[in-house]
Amino acid sequence: MSFKDNFNKDSGGGDKGDLDYDDNAFYYFGLALLLIFLTPATYYLLIKPVFFSEFAYNSRAKNCQCDICKERYAKRATAYYWAWLDKWFVVNFFWISLLWYVCFVCFDVIKDLEPLKTFVPHEILGVEMSATKAQVKKAYRKLSRDKHPDKNPDNPEAVNEFIQITKAYTIMTDEKARDNFEKYGNPDGKGSFAVGIALPTFVQKAEFQVQVLVAFFIIVVFLIPGYFMRSIEANQKDIGGVEIQTRKIFNDCIDQTME
Repeated sequence: MSFKDNFNKDSGGGDKGDLDYDDNAFYYFGLALLLIFLTPATYYLLIKPVFFSEFAYNSRAKNCQCDICKERYAKRATAYYWAWLDKWFVVNFFWISLLWYVCFVCFDVIKDLEPLKTFVPHEILGVEMSATKAQVKKAYRKLSRDKHPDKNPDNPEAVNEFIQITKAYTIMTDEKARDNFEKYGNPDGKGSFAVGIALPTFVQKAEFQVQVLVAFFIIVVFLIPGYFMRSIEANQKDIGGVEIQTRKIFNDCIDQTME
């Protein structure tokens, strides 16, 4: 058995002998991704239509200041006061609110997570990295007595702490393992590492492969292209469904008349 085997969470063997990963990374990744997407989406789809609509920008344009035009403009402003409230705004409000709730759930999980602890053998034993074997053995004997599970029956982490102390002692008293740890941070020496995507564990299960593929197909083929097509069509019209080019020609005519 190599020192690498001592670092597996599942010491019982198993088919792969790999670490048992949890979903913590997925919550971090999900929260970051949602915030990057939701912040601009909330502004452009909810805040901007209400407070900075197209009509608000048009109100700064050149307007006739006679009483008749002012009265007409006031009526037009009243008519378009709730122009932003349509079925698409309600739909956007619903799914954005839902995603903000998912954001809150991810944050609620993350805030209770303990920071990742690194395995540093000499710090666990309470000695310097340059400590002699005699100093290491002395520290190990003291800690093994104090941290033994039989002496700490009320501590649920007692077994894990004792295992960490034993691993640290094994590394610090083996010259090759100690030298490898000093150079590479790994008692087995320089090795490769695997990088995985932060996905929930259930997505990787075989029984959910079809559902995941269907969801991916719908998002990529329908939802994303549909959203951009709708945005392009919406940008071609002004308030009231008037073509932007038509509105521009009308404004140019008014400006020329007023000049």
